[in-house]
Amino acid sequence: MVTTNKNKLLTLSVSIISLTPASISVAEEVVPTPSLKPASLKFEQFGTLSSANIPTPTLKPEITENPKGLLFSNAGVPAPSLKPHFSSEQKFVAVQSSAAPAPSLKPFRKKPQEMVLMAGVEAPIPSRKPPPPGKQYKKLYTQARLEESIGNRQLSSSNTGKSYDASFFKKYAPVTAADMVAQVPNFALIELDSKRGLGQGGVNVLINGVRLTGKDNDARSALTRMPAASVARIEILNGASLNIPGLGGTVANIVTNQNKTSGSWKYFAEFQDRSRANLFGIEASVSGSRGPVEYNIGFESGPFRDTETGPELITNGFGDVIERRDELALAFEDNPKISAEFSYLPDNGHVAHLNANYQVTNYRLEEASLQTAITSAGDNGERLTSFGEDGWNGELGGDYAFDVGEGNLKLIGITRQSDIDLKDTFRTFDFNGNDTTEVFTQSTQSGETIARGEYSFKQDETMDWQFAVEGALNFLETEATLGELAEDGSIIDIPLPGSSSRVEEKRIESNITGNWKASEKLSLQASAGVEFSELSQTGPFGLTREFVRPKGFVSTSYAASDTLNIRTKVERTVGQLDFDTFISSVSLADDLANAGNPEIVPAQSWDGEIELEKSWSNGVSGTLKLYGQKIEDVVDRIPLPNGGDAPGNIDSAEVLGVELIGTVLMDDFGLEGARVDVELAAENSSVADAVTGLDRRLSEGLVSSYTIDFRHDIPNTNWAWGGDVVGNRDSANFRLNQISHFTESAPEVGVFLEHKDIRGLTLRFDVRNALSAETKNIRNLFDGDNRRVGSFSGSESRVRTAAPRYGITLSGTF
Repeated sequence: MVTTNKNKLLTLSVSIISLTPASISVAEEVVPTPSLKPASLKFEQFGTLSSANIPTPTLKPEITENPKGLLFSNAGVPAPSLKPHFSSEQKFVAVQSSAAPAPSLKPFRKKPQEMVLMAGVEAPIPSRKPPPPGKQYKKLYTQARLEESIGNRQLSSSNTGKSYDASFFKKYAPVTAADMVAQVPNFALIELDSKRGLGQGGVNVLINGVRLTGKDNDARSALTRMPAASVARIEILNGASLNIPGLGGTVANIVTNQNKTSGSWKYFAEFQDRSRANLFGIEASVSGSRGPVEYNIGFESGPFRDTETGPELITNGFGDVIERRDELALAFEDNPKISAEFSYLPDNGHVAHLNANYQVTNYRLEEASLQTAITSAGDNGERLTSFGEDGWNGELGGDYAFDVGEGNLKLIGITRQSDIDLKDTFRTFDFNGNDTTEVFTQSTQSGETIARGEYSFKQDETMDWQFAVEGALNFLETEATLGELAEDGSIIDIPLPGSSSRVEEKRIESNITGNWKASEKLSLQASAGVEFSELSQTGPFGLTREFVRPKGFVSTSYAASDTLNIRTKVERTVGQLDFDTFISSVSLADDLANAGNPEIVPAQSWDGEIELEKSWSNGVSGTLKLYGQKIEDVVDRIPLPNGGDAPGNIDSAEVLGVELIGTVLMDDFGLEGARVDVELAAENSSVADAVTGLDRRLSEGLVSSYTIDFRHDIPNTNWAWGGDVVGNRDSANFRLNQISHFTESAPEVGVFLEHKDIRGLTLRFDVRNALSAETKNIRNLFDGDNRRVGSFSGSESRVRTAAPRYGITLSGTF
């Protein structure tokens, strides 16, 4: 190590004995340089330590391994008479010496650098000047807490996967952590799903080894609020080998470096023919630390504008067109959101996190349809639809972890609320001066409160345990009216039973989870638990019911080789109910009555999957997943005894699917700096139709989807270009006396051109929906009480075309 003694003599002394790496910050200090020959030092990262031209009259150099690096300290440590150890291994800080005499040099300034301390037992380390307040051993503590949070053990080769330092992403000029995660090879971000509570896995992103607390605090938004400058590295881990129940597959762990305040911002504007210009796209965030507190505050405006046009053809039962409707639809949305996250990391082993967000919703959809009769069975006139939602939603969540006995206790809590007012107005005019106006209004309040406790402890070097208890209260309360506008401007009420009600669920569950590291290559996680819930509804159809449901899983992870991982999982799950299915509502433009069903119950299923992750030396990597589900009490549409249909339970259903995620880095294929990322999925499902009894797919279930991204960062320039192709196909929606199917005539295609350094900023031009792809929605209608006994009576075929959207984005950091 380089030290200065009290006599201001510059001495080189390196001592490494039985070493444990740890990260530490070196404070800035002015170090006088004495009149020595030679004394000109140059520091370079990732070089080689050389002893050339450095006078060491009484020391004999030796070589030893040093896989991490050296700590250079100016803290006034005297150099003992020890043999120095020089290393030639990778990732060192190099010291080079020039032979130029320096009889009297000005003091040089050593800048703070993150280095690695190799602590030895033979080299005495006297007292040293402490780092500045607030930064004292912060990096050392953060690394220790990270290791503790992911299982109280250091990561082994079977679960670390790959690690990408911030330098890996430099060529992409990322502004936020989301930009960095998007460039991780063979990784796809999994958003929040419909699983119940907090204890069943969730998103595949960790922040410093810790799960995100909350449900509205989704991973993509959290990463967008995190400036790229605050990310030290991204580790790709094997979720099944971590001490986090239910977390499987590939997981991205974002390791932050909050030594200084940093921020990011992005402004974007978008333009589309016949649509309002989108001029207020803003995202901004700031991150930093103050003592043991780390913080992140972000804002996003969340705007969206879109215009679609096209015809709708009405046919009779013989396929003859009886009416044509020329339609124009305008949609705009603004969802400004402010979020804040705080972490408390004192040096006493306690860890706390707090997050909060608040969002305002403003959505409008305006449709105009000009009707032209083709035959006498058709209508002439105009139809106008106005649909709007206004309201807010917010969430407050946090967790607090501390050591208790031989283990660690973590307390988690979240509460979230929303209040939305909806108004749907539908007007029709004919050429004889007759018009009608229908109005549906609905006021909805909903909320969820969850409290969870987890106690984790390590049995031995191969076994970890966690005991957890979770309680939750969910509710949805609505008040709705349906009416027709009278000539005097008043509303004549139309009865809509079940439209005003309160649905509430109280739930408590407990489980035990074990993590067993069977070998360096094989890890196993198993969990068993039970859930008790009470489901109640007020109003004329109110019921109170109780359920006891077992749940649990077994997952394995096997590192077959350095380039092949095999993961499996079998799980018993309880589905999350959509409380809207209990409440009656209407869709005026489509003339649909959506009856509520107070007797619906949560679905249960057996889920199984096997996942193969493989990489090759030529830059190709991919993950193939095969999965299946055996569902009981599946939620689909069923006929009601008194007529009509509603969401309800069908005895059983089966699902089989396949997913492929892959990345091809094109350097070895003749196109340096280019990459292709693909996501492919296909699924088949089977359920007995509740009306006909015939086998069919689940309503609106996935059939196939694909996303292909191409990006080329042109070497030795600041230019990048590329594009993507996105397509999706779902199954039809089956109701009592109609079948509707939404399809796309072509995939959505986007292209972009980007310059990554215009006075330090990134400028991007892009075109979305470049091919103006059409979408089609066909409704086949049936006479009679239902599809089984009724005959085909006609169809409504709606074709919509959206013009390309042209965007410009300017982004930067501070």
